[in-house]
Amino acid sequence: MEAPREHAVRAACPDAAILRLPVLYGPVRFAAETNLTEIARQVASGAPVELDDVCVRYPTHADEAAEVCRRLAGALLQGQRLGSVAHWSAEQGLTKYRMALLIARRFHLPADHVRAGETDAATGDRPVDCRLDCQDLTAALGPVRRRLFDIEFPPAVEPWLTSAGPA
Repeated sequence: MEAPREHAVRAACPDAAILRLPVLYGPVRFAAETNLTEIARQVASGAPVELDDVCVRYPTHADEAAEVCRRLAGALLQGQRLGSVAHWSAEQGLTKYRMALLIARRFHLPADHVRAGETDAATGDRPVDCRLDCQDLTAALGPVRRRLFDIEFPPAVEPWLTSAGPA
C-alpha cells in the first residue's frame, strides 16, 4: 500500500521508481534531522526519559542509502525494471532504548535516567518490527557494503552529546 507521498509521486510521474528507506543516520546539520541525534542528546542530558523498547527499527547509514540510490539509478538508466517500489534498510534491528544504551556505553555516559518504555508501540503509528524486505533489490544490484550500526554510529552522534551541538 502506497503512502500519501508515494501516491503523489506516482500521480506526478507514473514511471517513477520509489525507494523506501527506514530511519537514516549520518552527519547532519541539525539534531532534529534524525532520531539518532535526538536520542544522543537525551542520553547526554541526564534528564529522565522513557524511550520505546518495543518497536524495532533498522537504522541505515546515509552513505549506504546513497550508494543504493546511485546503483538503482544506474540500473534504471540501463533499462532494468525493478518494480515500482523497492526497499532498502540495514540488517541490524534496534529499539530507541537499545540505541540509547549503545550510545551511553560507547561514550561512557550514565544511562540510569533512560527507561525502557512502550511509547511508540502504544500509539499504533508504526509496526512493532519495521524490517523492510530488501531481497529483490539485493538480487538486482549485487553486493552493497552493509554498514553495521554499532560500528558506524559514533561519528554521527558525538557532535550532539553537548547541549550546543556542533560548532
